[in-house]
Amino acid sequence: MGLLTFFLVITLGVIILFILSSILLNKYVPKKKAKYLRIEFTTLLIISIGTIIYSLFVGGWSGIGYGFIGFSLFIGTIFGVLINRIINYW
Repeated sequence: MGLLTFFLVITLGVIILFILSSILLNKYVPKKKAKYLRIEFTTLLIISIGTIIYSLFVGGWSGIGYGFIGFSLFIGTIFGVLINRIINYW
């Protein structure tokens, strides 16, 4: 598995996590769905930004790896929110 594939899998995993949790929350607790999705979005955003900041202090190839992981988490979170908004709009 190549390096780019690894980061794409992380990004797609975060997107799928966000979409599945949105569907399950809509099915079981529709009144509190927005609250829980906000918590999930904030948590994933903090983790991704924290990983990116951590990568700046590690340095070397490890720091670059952590930076790419944080960036793919960030992109996955943003795309997950956008896809969720599009699905809910229709």
